[in-house]
Amino acid sequence: MAFQNICAKITDAFYLITHKRITADQDVNDVLLKTITFMPTHLLPTLIDDAFWKKLDKQDYMRVATFMAEKSYNEGGCPIGAVIVCRDTGRILGKGHNRLVQDNDPTVHGETAAIKDAGRIHFSNTDIYTTLTPCYDMCRPTINRLGFASVYIGYDLHGANKASEDWLKEQNIHVEIIPDQKYIDIYDRFCREKPHLNHEDWKNLTEADKEFGSAEH
Repeated sequence: MAFQNICAKITDAFYLITHKRITADQDVNDVLLKTITFMPTHLLPTLIDDAFWKKLDKQDYMRVATFMAEKSYNEGGCPIGAVIVCRDTGRILGKGHNRLVQDNDPTVHGETAAIKDAGRIHFSNTDIYTTLTPCYDMCRPTINRLGFASVYIGYDLHGANKASEDWLKEQNIHVEIIPDQKYIDIYDRFCREKPHLNHEDWKNLTEADKEFGSAEH
């Protein structure tokens, strides 16, 4: 464990040396947002001025979640990403993407990955941006249990998941759709290419096999 800690500190030091600090005078654009997407979350306070976060709007945070989803898609996984944002500072506290395929773990959804990345914090003072409506059985109750203030959704599947969104509202959680066309295109393409995997992610492997037949996995 001590050796791993030393290696982690060396990696962090090298990362800080090789990456320029993001300041408030820089323009917010996709290039910069993508850079933030791949920065280690625990280094964001060191790498980004506090004033910069105040420049970001809801669409910007959703775009970071979209870049997380795109990363998963490029890795052969399910393209669902999430970002957790402090309501006071605007700073990103956690980010993650679905890792069902990558980790061989059906419990690692975009939302749960972002929550794990954020760690033990007061989620009641945060908002979660997720590219897709949280799933019924795992992400939705977890979001409620941890007390998130708001849930922002990038793609509501044309109202197909309204029941889940209404349930969150009934728990006094603010729910808002922040459409991101880039994400919508990625997810629709994924559903056409890998319907079995998409169904497995929403349900489970048994249900996916029943619906589409046995597939390699």
